Amino acid sequence: MCKWASKYFIEGLELVRQRVKEKGIKCRLITDVNLENKGFLDTLPFLEIRHLEGLRGNFGIRDEMGYRAFILNKQNDESVQTYFSNSRTLADQQMKIFEELWRMAIPFAIRKKELEYENEKDTKRITGDSEIIQREIEVLTLTCKKDLTILSSNNFLCLLLNKFSFRNSLHSILQRGISIKILAVNVDEYLVKQIASINESLISIKPIQLGFANKIGDLNEMIMIFDDKNLLRVNYSQGNLLIAVSSNQEHAILVQQLMFEKYWNEVKSLEVMNNN
Repeated sequence: MCKWASKYFIEGLELVRQRVKEKGIKCRLITDVNLENKGFLDTLPFLEIRHLEGLRGNFGIRDEMGYRAFILNKQNDESVQTYFSNSRTLADQQMKIFEELWRMAIPFAIRKKELEYENEKDTKRITGDSEIIQREIEVLTLTCKKDLTILSSNNFLCLLLNKFSFRNSLHSILQRGISIKILAVNVDEYLVKQIASINESLISIKPIQLGFANKIGDLNEMIMIFDDKNLLRVNYSQGNLLIAVSSNQEHAILVQQLMFEKYWNEVKSLEVMNNN
C-alpha cells in the first residue's frame, strides 16, 4: 500500500494534508515501517504514524462510521479495487481492532531510531547529557521485543524507576509479553515494594522479576541489555558526572549477558534451596 500510494495517490495525499490543516482532522496510520518506505512516510507529517510488524491486509475507517478496504492487483500495480461499507456494526468492530493494534504498535520516531540501530553495526556511543540518556532508555525500551535484563546497583535502579521515567514505558512493553529481569545488589525493601506495586498496577502477561545478589561486590553502575542486541551502561565519571555508553557490539553484549545469567541463576538456585 505504501508503494502504491507513493506512486499513484500523491494528489489524494495532498488533499488529505489540506483537509487536516483546514478542519483539524485527526489521521492515524499503522503500517510496517522499514528502510524501503521510511523516506516516503517522512513526507507525511500530517499523519500520526505507528509501526507494527507483520501486517498483511489494510482497511480504513472514517469518523468511526465508514469502512474502506483496498485490493491491489499484483499483475498491474496501477489497478486497485475498493470495498466500502457504511455499516456501523462493521465499522465498530474494525475500530476495536484498530485501537488494539494501535496500542501494540510503536511510534514512528521510535521505529526510525530502531532502524538506525539495526543499520549501524558494531557502534558505540558515549553521552553525558541526562536528557539524552533518558531518551536513549525510552527508545531502547520501546523497541524491545522479547526480553530486557538489568544488572544494577540499588541507587541506579531507583534512578531508573524515578528519574528516567522508566515506569511510563512499562505498560507498553509488559502488555507485549516482554520478559523483564532485574538483578540488584542488596535486598532493599523499598525496591521490593516499588516493583510489587508496578506489577499490581499493570495487567501484564509476564510480571517483572526482581532478584538480589550479594556476591557482585561494590557495583556502582547499571547495565541494561535489550533483546541480546543492544547494551546500555550507565555510571558516574571521575568528576561525578552521569555518563552512558550504548553499544550493539556482539562481544560486549555477550560478556555482560553471561555475567547476568551467572548471578541470576545463583540467586534463583539459592531461593529454591531456602524455600525447601
